[in-house]
This record gives sequence, C-alpha cells and structure tokens, in this order.
Amino acid sequence: MNKKSLILALILSITLFDCITNTSYAEYSSLIEAVRDTTTPREYSFSGIEQLTSSIGTMAPGTLTITGNGEGSGILGKINSTQYSGIIVNSGSTLIMRNIGDAAVDLETGAITYISGIEGFKKANGGVIYNSGTLTLEDVVLYNNNGNGSFGSAV
Repeated sequence: MNKKSLILALILSITLFDCITNTSYAEYSSLIEAVRDTTTPREYSFSGIEQLTSSIGTMAPGTLTITGNGEGSGILGKINSTQYSGIIVNSGSTLIMRNIGDAAVDLETGAITYISGIEGFKKANGGVIYNSGTLTLEDVVLYNNNGNGSFGSAV
C-alpha cells in the first residue's frame, strides 16, 4: 500500500467511525414538540419544572427518551383547575422516561415532606401515559394524576 492509499484509508475509517458513534439528536424547545416529532430515536432533556399549557397528545412513532435532572424536576399537567391529558404511546413505539422528580420523607413520622415529579394530569384512561407500546420508567415519580375511565390514573 502506498502513502496516498494509506492516508485515504485512514480518512475513510475515521469518517465512518464518527458517523457510527456520534448520534445527533434534534434540540426541542418543549416536551410537546419532542413527543410529536417524527425523528427516531429522539431525546428530550430538561431541568426544573416544565409547566404545560395544553394536552401532550399522541407520541409520533419511534423511540423517545425524556430525561429530567432528578431533584426538583417535574412535569405539571394542571394550571389552576384545568387538567391536561398526557402521552398516548401506540403499539410499536417506545417511551423511556428517566430521572424525573424526587421525594423526601420524614423518617420519624413517615410523612412526605417534599415531592416533585409528573403530576396533575387527567385523562379518561391512563392519566399521564396511555401505553400500548413499550414503556420504561427509571427513577420517575408519578403523583396526583387522575384517570376517570377503566384504566389507571398514572399509567
């Protein structure tokens, strides 16, 4: 192999390696935008509290990962007395939610002294998440949600 062929082979292998290992994700300005985008896989990260002003709706097909920053992070589905519906995950789609919310418990009384997470959603079935696909919840707090149909109030 001559010097020019070796350099060309090196450039090709570095470029191919970069294409395989550097997955790029779109940046979203809101949770609803990430849920409805058709790019897959896609990822939405946030810190603090995300206050929704409308229902989330049906997740576009594919895989979506939503990641909070844990302590103090949450998604609020209620403004005053208006409760919004959460995410609908259809068959064949995958929703992964990680590190959203936390809670503190008084060890003497057992009372919850602080809680954050996903709260305030209301839907006829599956208050926060109506799932027909694949759902993974890792370190996620779901509380104060309401499902007034025949399925769960959170999932």
